[in-house]
Amino acid sequence: GARRPAADTGHLVRQWLEADGRHCLLVFDGVRDRGALRPFVPAGGAARILITAADEQLTELGTRVPVQAFSAEEALAELGRRAGRPDEADASAVAAELARLPLALDLAAAVIAAQDLAYREFLTELKGRSADQDDVQPPGPVQRRAPQPAGVAEALRLSVDTVCAADRLGLSTGVLELVALLSRAGVSRDLLHAAGQAGTLVGRGRRVAAAMVDRALERLNDQSLLGFSRDGQVVIMHCLVARTVREDMVRRERLTAACLEA
Repeated sequence: GARRPAADTGHLVRQWLEADGRHCLLVFDGVRDRGALRPFVPAGGAARILITAADEQLTELGTRVPVQAFSAEEALAELGRRAGRPDEADASAVAAELARLPLALDLAAAVIAAQDLAYREFLTELKGRSADQDDVQPPGPVQRRAPQPAGVAEALRLSVDTVCAADRLGLSTGVLELVALLSRAGVSRDLLHAAGQAGTLVGRGRRVAAAMVDRALERLNDQSLLGFSRDGQVVIMHCLVARTVREDMVRRERLTAACLEA
């Protein structure tokens, strides 16, 4: 029960899992640094270990299981389920444009449902944005990352723009910006409530109640722009969504101000 540094706690968990670990599953999500991970991976015991990472060099830690995009059938089923429209020929074109990536399909379906668009209308808007969009990249690490598949960046921007355009107060925009700048591991709901009370989320010092922040969070969750921990107290944003939100702040010359607010 004594408070311990996180590293000490991690080592104790490892020792416990090596000694027993039956019926246990330990997940390391989004690993980027093998050196930082290695001290916490049990060397023995009965626990099952799952590591998710984009770096194929991590295969030395275990058996590699490639995770592919959806199949054509899975992509059509996801669009039909989320968009509320039956399978149509145009849905295949949307899925292909989005490289059948689950996140992109989920975001697209949410926009289609919210705006009551036909698949062809969504595809036309998506391609139009692709043709008109200036490829503005922030300086630094983002510029060196691998490009997103064709259509995915536009789908992300369209989803963000759709939510923000319907948000007259600017609360959803403020929540998106703050979460995109804070920890990838998640942001406490209480912290967002405090930001609302401090007047940080909507600007000009205007305070918003915790209930309003919660409603904005639910709307953003419905649009697949963020999610929640199992207990609902931690707000989590996919790294591609966060990247898109940050790049949008660069285009609007808002990144510095948002970082200061964060």
